[in-house]
Amino acid sequence: MIFKEFGDKNMPVIILLHGGGLSWWSWKPQIEALQKDYCIVTPIIDGHGDAYNTPFVSIKKSAEQVIKYITQVWRQFIPNAVISRLLGFANESVVPNWKMTSPNY
Repeated sequence: MIFKEFGDKNMPVIILLHGGGLSWWSWKPQIEALQKDYCIVTPIIDGHGDAYNTPFVSIKKSAEQVIKYITQVWRQFIPNAVISRLLGFANESVVPNWKMTSPNY
């Protein structure tokens, strides 16, 4: 998985996830509008866009890669309780449990 970053890393972070058959470029208008005030991260999911030559394994594997990136690169900006929950997601069946555990879903 490739992670593209736009804007200032010292600003609040927004992570934009593309859908199937797309890539980071599907977010270009949003990136252009937001990168002055935010750091925008757009993962390129395996098997898509610039990562076309890396086989897509599963949604769960992709989610684990995004969680690993967040916990390693952005750890200093994230409260420990959130890190613990993200790491918990990595050990669960991510998609169904997200729907059950997200307070905003």
